[in-house]
Amino acid sequence: MKQLEAHNKITAVHGKIPLTRNLRITAMILVAVVLIGCSGSPDQVQLSMPELSKIPDGVYRGSAKALPVIARVEVTVTGGRITGFRILRHLTGQGRAAEVLAEQVVEKQTIEIDAVSGATYSSKVILKAGENALRAGLEP
Repeated sequence: MKQLEAHNKITAVHGKIPLTRNLRITAMILVAVVLIGCSGSPDQVQLSMPELSKIPDGVYRGSAKALPVIARVEVTVTGGRITGFRILRHLTGQGRAAEVLAEQVVEKQTIEIDAVSGATYSSKVILKAGENALRAGLEP
């Protein structure tokens, strides 16, 4: 306790505020996420629907991220149609409402659909993950 009091007196004299260990760790993690995890902003996400008739029947996985949103999905293609779209992982703040897009993709047979109001970033990232899954089906 006396060491802490002495440390506080020293930092007060030098005008520095001591950082707790947890605060330092949190700051380092945030810097790492920003520097390593940046793959563009959701505003820059562009969607392009692959041609379904060229995708063999199968189950394909894709992911996308545009901080602060990350999504991983599984898309099932049967007979040139999207027959399933499951969200496997969706890290978001307030964008849970965008998860209704899974049903809409199957219903409309495209990823080129309108974003959910109030969940635009999550909408774009979920749909981009779907595009990436479909594109995985085009790879030899």
